[in-house]
Amino acid sequence: MARGRFALAAALLLLSASARGAGADAPAQAWDLLSEEQLSLHHKAVAHWGSGMYETAAREFDRLLEARPAPAMAVVNLGMMRLSQRKYEEALPHLERAAVLMPDSPRVLYLLGKCLLGLERGDDAVARLTRAGRLDPREPAIPLRLAEAHAQAGREDSAQAELRRVLELRPDHGAALVRLGRMLERLGRGREGAALLERFARLGKRRAREAERCAYESPLDPPVSGPAGGGGRWLAVRAVGLERGARAVVTVQAGRLILRRRAGAKPVRFGLGGKSEADVVRVDWADGTHTHRVGVPADREVLVEQVSAHIW
Repeated sequence: MARGRFALAAALLLLSASARGAGADAPAQAWDLLSEEQLSLHHKAVAHWGSGMYETAAREFDRLLEARPAPAMAVVNLGMMRLSQRKYEEALPHLERAAVLMPDSPRVLYLLGKCLLGLERGDDAVARLTRAGRLDPREPAIPLRLAEAHAQAGREDSAQAELRRVLELRPDHGAALVRLGRMLERLGRGREGAALLERFARLGKRRAREAERCAYESPLDPPVSGPAGGGGRWLAVRAVGLERGARAVVTVQAGRLILRRRAGAKPVRFGLGGKSEADVVRVDWADGTHTHRVGVPADREVLVEQVSAHIW
């Protein structure tokens, strides 16, 4: 039970961090500039991406980018999606465009640095990631990528310093523990390296994975408008996880109406007002995976199971 509460808290923390990142990168006023139709299309594009339907999502993002001016959020998300597929050449122009539209966004600079790393342009990556770190010194994924860039260039002292920075920010970060431990063993500091690897072994995969989550690798989403919605038409969502008693967070998106509530043992009810359907129903599970349903008609109960869950 305690472990389940810890996992749910971690999921909620990630959602909160993601919301903070979205607020910094795309303030509510920017989302307000999108029409109801554009918001619905954006919801569906992100859901199709999250379900592994990459080309469907790309067509929907491309339709959004036909607008003048193009929504910066869609530019970022399309670049991020291609980056998640490791299609670095395709991701780069979108992320470079995003950096022009949002020059002070640590998220965009981080993603651009990660893309440049994939293209083995280490020095360019270091420049973007260093600036991202100045803008957001609390995000451990930034020094983790800097460590990769320095290691790629053979600068092991700098890579080691960045990995230690990751562990200062998040002591249970599994990837940093393993990479620094192996690096120290290779450098002849076997005892210190073995101690870090032992720390990793004691964590367990779930706890280490939770510590590695990065809000900057989740899509930009518009802010939540409320927990339950208004009267009129409705939707009830029953979320069933793989683990008995595991809880989750349910988000319902219908144009400008964006609702979020914790799931419980009983179905969670949302008021859709006059809307005939939800664009997307998303369930974020405690282990970091998520499940999407697209185009869900109103006035019914929907079962969402974790069996088909994905991770960004």
